[in-house]
Amino acid sequence: MIRSTGDEATITDIGSMVIVLVLLPLVARLIKRVGSRTAIYVAFVPYLGGLAALFFVTQWWQVLISYIFIMTGRYMMTTAGVALEGALIDDNERITGTRKTGSFASLRAIMSAPIIGGEATAFVASEAEPATRA
Repeated sequence: MIRSTGDEATITDIGSMVIVLVLLPLVARLIKRVGSRTAIYVAFVPYLGGLAALFFVTQWWQVLISYIFIMTGRYMMTTAGVALEGALIDDNERITGTRKTGSFASLRAIMSAPIIGGEATAFVASEAEPATRA
């Protein structure tokens, strides 16, 4: 388990997102250049790498670096996915004649819940202290 001060935790939480916000304009240009679908595949690399790194961190600054990779990948996927979702809705409307925006949004929410739960479980499991025997 990592012991950190409140200041270190705040720097880790806020600092990672500030860096990601600074990188977002570059990420948007990359998405435009390579395309949304390819960008989502590319974004899996830092995202999964950052998640995997959380199992091995021992210092708060290592968590900061992991969070930067995780959040960069996550927001790259989110940004690229907006265009794909719109294209999917338009394509479905062209085929069926009915616009089903809410159906696609709810389906995405239902499908993402297990993934988020899996991430939380993996992180909590990595932080759990081993039980002691009496």
